[in-house]
Amino acid sequence: MDIDTEHMAQFQLGYIGLIVNQAAAICGEPRIDRDSIDLSISGMAKNFNDCLFNKPQIDVQLKATTEKLLIKDNHIHYPLKTKNYNELATLRSCIPKYLFVMLLPDDPNLWVNYQSNCSLVFERCYWISLKGAEPTENAETKTIKIPIENSLCFETIKKMLTCAANDEVMSNG
Repeated sequence: MDIDTEHMAQFQLGYIGLIVNQAAAICGEPRIDRDSIDLSISGMAKNFNDCLFNKPQIDVQLKATTEKLLIKDNHIHYPLKTKNYNELATLRSCIPKYLFVMLLPDDPNLWVNYQSNCSLVFERCYWISLKGAEPTENAETKTIKIPIENSLCFETIKKMLTCAANDEVMSNG
């Protein structure tokens, strides 16, 4: 089956929606990619009363691929478009920005495993913050290295929002 980018993006949005819900947070409406942001995730005020801010938000650039990415030295080497890299690394914002990269099998039939008592979602989604990274002058892409331990799950979303509520960015693995 030929898989297009839109198909993968919709699957990733669905997965992100699941874990954001599990984290008791709110997933904003997907938007046209502006300033390399595809989605905003916010926390509910009642969960952050002990923090500096009680309505935290993070912004996310989403990428999904079936490409066989090089995994070397416990890092995923992902070729990110120069525009996205530079905007995530250098735009000054009071809202923390993260890149979420989802690795999917070539066969979409493997993305979800249906069983009689549950459905298992294939999950290999990773995150990284590029805040403070040096801009690149590469013409097309900049290969970034995402630590393999930066696996994205609902606990990660909670930690990212807690960091945002305390005016911090979650540090990379």
